[in-house]
Amino acid sequence: MKARGKVISLVTAILCLVPLFVGALGFGDQASAAIEMVNVTLHKKKMDDFPIGGIQNDGKEMADEFDKYEPLEGVTFSAYDITDDFYTALDKELKGDEDPDAYKAVVKKVMEGFKFSDIKIKNKLDSQSTDDRGEAKFNLPDRNNKGIYRVYFFDEEDVPEKQKFSQPVILMLPFVHPEDGELHDVHLYPKNKVGGEVKKELVNDDLSVPGENDEELYDYEVGKQIKYKATFQIPHQIGENVKEGTKERTRYSQLIFKDELSAIGTKFAGIEKMVAVNKDGQKQEIVVKDFLNFADKNGTFTNHVSQTYDKSKKAGFELKMKLNDKFATSSDYTTSRATADYLAKYAGQTLEIYYGVLLTEDTPVDVDINNDFTVRLKQGSGQDEEVQTVTDKPIVTTGGKKFFKHESNKPEQGLGGAKFILIRKEDGKYLKKPAGNVRTWAAPSAGKYPDAVEFISGDDGKFEIIGVEFGEYQLVEIEAPKGFQKLDAPHDFDISKGSYEGDYDSLKEDIENATQGGFLPSTGGAGIAAFLVIGLSLMGVAIVRYRKTQHAA
Repeated sequence: MKARGKVISLVTAILCLVPLFVGALGFGDQASAAIEMVNVTLHKKKMDDFPIGGIQNDGKEMADEFDKYEPLEGVTFSAYDITDDFYTALDKELKGDEDPDAYKAVVKKVMEGFKFSDIKIKNKLDSQSTDDRGEAKFNLPDRNNKGIYRVYFFDEEDVPEKQKFSQPVILMLPFVHPEDGELHDVHLYPKNKVGGEVKKELVNDDLSVPGENDEELYDYEVGKQIKYKATFQIPHQIGENVKEGTKERTRYSQLIFKDELSAIGTKFAGIEKMVAVNKDGQKQEIVVKDFLNFADKNGTFTNHVSQTYDKSKKAGFELKMKLNDKFATSSDYTTSRATADYLAKYAGQTLEIYYGVLLTEDTPVDVDINNDFTVRLKQGSGQDEEVQTVTDKPIVTTGGKKFFKHESNKPEQGLGGAKFILIRKEDGKYLKKPAGNVRTWAAPSAGKYPDAVEFISGDDGKFEIIGVEFGEYQLVEIEAPKGFQKLDAPHDFDISKGSYEGDYDSLKEDIENATQGGFLPSTGGAGIAAFLVIGLSLMGVAIVRYRKTQHAA
């Protein structure tokens, strides 16, 4: 947070720097002073932030304030002598007429702005790693050969950005305690941040993370649930209260989890599971309903499968935890305190949220769809909001194919009314009419395809298939356009990335049909001759019978 910069992780020797600065400008007979060694202990703790507002770092060990935080072991620090570079930077900011308060303000400014890259000559004196108590211990000379008090810069090596001290660790000697005078054993508790990196990944149907040999999760068909796992480390200090004068409130005033797909025409299937994972990898399942009880409105969901579907909206959810910046004795504080107490059970642990989304017939085809997962935190009312987002967003898509049915040898003559069914080539199953929004595939029964989805070419001969996974398919024609022969073999085709989106004519796949052929009347032959002979014979019999009848009369 930007507001964290307001909490200065500097040595409080600044309060007693006037003798130092006088010496720094002339040093008089200090130049002949003997060099003494100073013990410096850096304390590396798992803390979301240096405690707000309030703990003064005075150079002495502060067990009561900091021992409750978990130490970080194995972090390496290097001590650099930056005396010349620091005083060069300081001299540029001084006008020469500063009073003690103005002088201290300039020193703070230079310390806050000084970066490792500002060190012209990297004079490393020592390197130490933190032990199991999170302590890195140095024994350093207090002066240089000219008798000038040294300034040290402590740099963290090979540490993820999320675990680094959030301000430079600079020590100016001598370190003078307001009551005990000059200290030769100095303890530094710099402003430190350990924040959980927000992650998001696709998981298998059983919520397991795909292995190296598993098929890549990328393309999905309409109606098949896409499952995600989002992870975030709950702040270590989520359950704390802080005091501002005589008033008290919860340290955190905001914690919001928000997820949203990048495409419209999508549905949210719901949160399936929540898990807390501690530092040892032990997992504890969280009752989803209990967690949602501490979120405003028990969570807000967009296009949930239980809601009325709006194809113009993007599926997702927002869990706004019931934290606020109100002070004790108010009803709002009671709510915030109860929420902080609940979340404190998982402080410092990694929260895993498993949930699903669905693609629909309205989902854009052949378009990469990503999923934004964001966590927004805030401490107090006067601090800036901290936003953590997923940088490596998992992408999904759905495939399709365009077709053109036309007369054989007449590629421009489209044919309407042709009916096809879709076969998945890998298992020979055909696409059935969906039950709700879920597509199903079934094996043919005695060469029949009951309840199959029929794809029918339009009057212009065009039709398309959308919302299916990538792979090999077949079209089986079950009814040809009137006057044309039905195809006697399936039409094979592939669906892959780029097989749908774009110009129809350049992507379409042609399917030809031959005509049945016409029937002309015959002009002669044995058949008609026999017919004529039989006809004349019958006429002769009829005439004879007629004459007999007339004679009898």
